[in-house]
Amino acid sequence: MPTQSSDKQRDSTNAEMLQKALYQLLEQISKRDQKILSITAEKTALSQELMEKEKIIAEENASLLFTEHLLDQVLDSRAWKIASKIQDIRTFLVPPESRRAQFLEKALNLVSPSSKKTIKN
Repeated sequence: MPTQSSDKQRDSTNAEMLQKALYQLLEQISKRDQKILSITAEKTALSQELMEKEKIIAEENASLLFTEHLLDQVLDSRAWKIASKIQDIRTFLVPPESRRAQFLEKALNLVSPSSKKTIKN
């Protein structure tokens, strides 16, 4: 009879150990599931943020393309080409920071002093 009681004790001890091991495994699984949910939520938030930033980039690219198109139109215009040629001729005849430039500035101030004031303001 003593062997039966020791067998029962061993069985109950083994059952308790199995229950503890099972409980620990269930806790680990629960923690892992919580971590997976947290990571999934973070991934969703990051994906949404990425989509928003990609939308902003696409809008900025469209705006940049439009601005580049406008600039190309201006640079290809006849008025721009004429103004550029006039500026080249003026720079050739009256180089910047030269005595001629200083004289021209003084002469223009004598003719129209109010234009100098509006430029500064």
